[in-house]
Amino acid sequence: MKVETSWTEDPKTLVQIIRNNGGEARFVGGCVRDQLLGRKISDIDLATTLKPEETIRALKTNGLVTIPTGLKHGTLTVLINSRPIEITTLRQDLHCDGRHATVSFTDNWKNDAQRRDFTFNAMYMDIEGNIHDYFSGLEDLRNRRLKFVGEPHQRIKEDYLRILRAFRFQASICETPLSEEILHACTKHRKNISSLSGERIQGEMFKLLSYTDFLSTVFTMQEAKIIDEVLSAKVSFSRLDCEKSRLIQDHIAALALLIRNTESRYNLEWLYSRWKISKKVYQAISILLEEKEMHCPKKTLAKLGNELTRKLIKILHTENKLTSMQHNDFMSVINNSETPIFPIMGRDLIPLGYTGPEIGKKLKQLEYLWRESSCTLSKDALLLMAIKKQAN
Repeated sequence: MKVETSWTEDPKTLVQIIRNNGGEARFVGGCVRDQLLGRKISDIDLATTLKPEETIRALKTNGLVTIPTGLKHGTLTVLINSRPIEITTLRQDLHCDGRHATVSFTDNWKNDAQRRDFTFNAMYMDIEGNIHDYFSGLEDLRNRRLKFVGEPHQRIKEDYLRILRAFRFQASICETPLSEEILHACTKHRKNISSLSGERIQGEMFKLLSYTDFLSTVFTMQEAKIIDEVLSAKVSFSRLDCEKSRLIQDHIAALALLIRNTESRYNLEWLYSRWKISKKVYQAISILLEEKEMHCPKKTLAKLGNELTRKLIKILHTENKLTSMQHNDFMSVINNSETPIFPIMGRDLIPLGYTGPEIGKKLKQLEYLWRESSCTLSKDALLLMAIKKQAN
């Protein structure tokens, strides 16, 4: 099969360089899948018959810089016009332990495809637009159906991250439920998720939680007892509206939503340590866990800022604490408002006789009064309050 392509000149140049040096190169994996789905392509991956050292030599001859990002597994990254593109030599697995694989290089395209996880990720496309499909991935993609390349139990045992990847692609692509065979395999091997690094778990889960259909997928994951292993808690779905959750499309807000609705008090420190999340994400989730309601978006905007206020509105809407009309009205307020800035600084209180810790204490009191006024109290009005309090 041949399709119209939209590859830019940079990757085409790389393919031509490899061809000029006696090798063949094809686009592979997600960039092929997304090209066929008409989606935006973020990362471009190429597979080649050249050995890594041959690829490096060919690219260097043409003045291109390469980075040995995974030479042990045949992968290098080339920078072309400041854009990174991964190039990997065709390979086949010799041994897999569920986390790592020992590979050997090959020039057999089907052998390389055979080691990939799902059929629609195992397709190749050349720069002319010819699809090379060894396991009916195109048919599965057209039917929005997830299938493993080979037997699910065996493929999961090779890399336990494939459990999470199955649900991630279910959320992002599939329109049919995962098969009983796949669900059974995921459930059976779920305990081995504990052997995966936190970074790998975080990467898959953050992608899954950013998709429109994340909540129904998480529900399926909980039925398969996967969420218990990933989140170390059970989620209560009784207060959540699946249809409203489709508006979230934000992995931090989605994660905060799940944690807010766990069946018992959640240990956020566990998540911070296990998933290796950043301090910034940890702090954002902590704030979103504290805010239980919203009556005045301007008050919340003054307290949390624009970004977190948007997340909170979406969360409260999904929890049915805001109606759809309130959600839309609050978002409209946020869209048409600049984040209010508290007009008083510590130095403004010094002439009024405040010193040391008194300054911080008084600032907190005044900021609370300012937010309660929907951020309408002026600097002069706030200073007047400070003077009156001081006089007493």
